[in-house]
Amino acid sequence: MENQLTEYELSLIHDSYRDIFRDHNCGKPEEISSFGATELFKKGVNAWNQWRLDYPNHKKITFYLFSKTPEFLYDFSNFNFPENTSFSRIFFCDSINFKNTVFEGDVNFEDCVFFEDADFSGAVFKGKANFKGVNWNPKGKLNFLKTKFEGDADFSSIKLDIWESKFYTFINAVERINNFKENISRELSSEILPQIIFDCCFQGSVKFNGRTFKGTVDFNNTKFNQVPEFFGAKIHPKTSIEKAKFPDTSLTRGLAINEYRFLKLAFAEHKNTRQELRFLRREMMEEMWISSSSHRRWLKLYQFISDFGFSVCRPLLGLLLLALLSLMFYLWISSLNGKWFLASFDGDLAKYFLSVDWGKTLNYIGFSLSNSLPFLSSAKFDEKFILSLFGSGVNIQILKSFVVFQQSISFLFWFLIGLALRNKFKLK
Repeated sequence: MENQLTEYELSLIHDSYRDIFRDHNCGKPEEISSFGATELFKKGVNAWNQWRLDYPNHKKITFYLFSKTPEFLYDFSNFNFPENTSFSRIFFCDSINFKNTVFEGDVNFEDCVFFEDADFSGAVFKGKANFKGVNWNPKGKLNFLKTKFEGDADFSSIKLDIWESKFYTFINAVERINNFKENISRELSSEILPQIIFDCCFQGSVKFNGRTFKGTVDFNNTKFNQVPEFFGAKIHPKTSIEKAKFPDTSLTRGLAINEYRFLKLAFAEHKNTRQELRFLRREMMEEMWISSSSHRRWLKLYQFISDFGFSVCRPLLGLLLLALLSLMFYLWISSLNGKWFLASFDGDLAKYFLSVDWGKTLNYIGFSLSNSLPFLSSAKFDEKFILSLFGSGVNIQILKSFVVFQQSISFLFWFLIGLALRNKFKLK
């Protein structure tokens, strides 16, 4: 036959996988067929990786159906795949293992069915990882623990009503499931979809557009170098993303505002206030980059004094600083009227400050602090009280105007403190 290797050619092939190429359907080692790739996979990881070392220029592998036998396991752990690998439309009827697998380039799992657990922990995706339309078993578990995505990743879904027609053509190849059509229809309508763990790093873009998460999804230990897309996705109430790391807004510069807005609305739908507010803050940070200059200044001020309503310390520090500056103003007014220093300045600075009336100073401190509590009594506006504290020479109208100014700014700081406490304790 044309593709049949001669005995001499076979003798040049490594003995760990030589025998499969006696079948011309497997192709040649440098041009292995899809059937040959499946047969080589059955030889195990050592034979497969040896073939990769012997023929590194083989760029493309396409897997089709696997014939299921009792001794055949879907174990791809520690395999090294070439630059273009496709598992598209395969129905894996048993648990599948891709632990520590290395995909040197793009890999395509589009429209696959994982009927039981799928473990990708420690895997490295150096190119684009296409999981678009992948269907997970309702009782299975998807694990991306310590997985590294160096390229883009697409987890977008397909419509539920076309699953049946897409996969019906190869149902008969799966001996374990006699009535796949009945099972898949029943199971996929379940409210319990698989637990998915993403403990990994997405260095490229990642898309979950249209995906319906009906089970627990854990993104806590995930690092996104680009903001993920969840457009049209339905987030499960137990989705955990609080500790995930997102790119700095100085890198996205307003381009991710819609991504954060959708995540905000998705979590708001489930009354997850903490996550809703977290993505609201990121949305506002993105908005600063695309707003007009005047609006950007207000947003930057809002961020500076309260971290968009999430910091208690910043407005509290601002309140104390305002009280201190106001105290300095009141002491200055008092010194002009001769009420604070008991001696005139004669060049001896130490003597001058030692002459301070500390009893009167405590009254000024109390006056400044009381103005930092604008919701207390308005007795501090009483002219007799002001004259007794500052003396008859003080300009009462100027002093009252400054008191109004201090109280107004203090009220703003108290509002921001209350807003931060509300956000911190997830109050509505």
